Amino acid sequence: MNSLIDDVARILAMPMSRRKAFARIATILGGVLLASVPARAIGPCGACTVNSDCTGAAEGNCVSCPGGGKICCRSGFVCCGTSHCCPNVNGCCNTNTGTCFASTIGGTSCSSMSC
Repeated sequence: MNSLIDDVARILAMPMSRRKAFARIATILGGVLLASVPARAIGPCGACTVNSDCTGAAEGNCVSCPGGGKICCRSGFVCCGTSHCCPNVNGCCNTNTGTCFASTIGGTSCSSMSC
């Protein structure tokens, strides 16, 4: 918090217009707010512990990932790696990168990564 106050004081001490000073202070405060958001809220498919954690855009099931942890995936999708949901079709998950292949297997598009 001390560094935030120091940064604001430095900005206000500089010779510049009020509009420019306000913009810089707003940028700093925006960065502070963004840094305070928990990482699980930013993840591609949302971290979870139980199915009831999976609501909104990530509505579905809380599934275990081979890389550890759990994420929310829609029905018919499985966790690939640690943070991506791929269609539950054998061969869609690229285990080297933890993402879905951009191909079609058995009529299912593997590239339709979705939460």
